[in-house]
Amino acid sequence: MNRAAGSSGVLAPSVPAGVGAVQGGVSLYSLAFAGSEIDPQDSVTESLTAAVLANMVREVVTLSESFYLLQVRRGHAFLLPMSGVTAKGASPDRETWTYKGQGNGPDQSVVGR
Repeated sequence: MNRAAGSSGVLAPSVPAGVGAVQGGVSLYSLAFAGSEIDPQDSVTESLTAAVLANMVREVVTLSESFYLLQVRRGHAFLLPMSGVTAKGASPDRETWTYKGQGNGPDQSVVGR
């Protein structure tokens, strides 16, 4: 990693021009979605919390995709963030694809459709 000495003499990571502006834009979009309200609020939409919405936007803008596993427990929906997701399918029809990814948590590999 390239490092440059700042005005205080402390080494700081060298960041390509424009990265700060992109991160600022991502933050603005994340905050906008985090402040939104989902109507109607019920046992399914309650999983779309401010933190989930902000994270979805941040991932879509920076990674071009965002994956969550929808789990239903005791009549309530929960969204589990997924990483390292791969999709497999024999046709262009996304309804037939199988996704495999890693859930955030201890050793949680999940396969789903």
